[in-house]
Amino acid sequence: MNQKQNKPEYYYSPRFRHFNIYHREPNGSGRYIDSAITQEEAKQKVYKLNGWDYKPKNNTVK
Repeated sequence: MNQKQNKPEYYYSPRFRHFNIYHREPNGSGRYIDSAITQEEAKQKVYKLNGWDYKPKNNTVK
């Protein structure tokens, strides 16, 4: 199977004590969209912007 995997249209990156959310431009650069305090919050926003279903990890220790 020769399936090409596309890069996500939106992504997040750490910036000091928060995470910035960017839109990937066709030329490879990123345009600032939003910011989030935690990585989990940034991940949720990016999943929503990319149209993906977000399923949080179950961090329960037994």
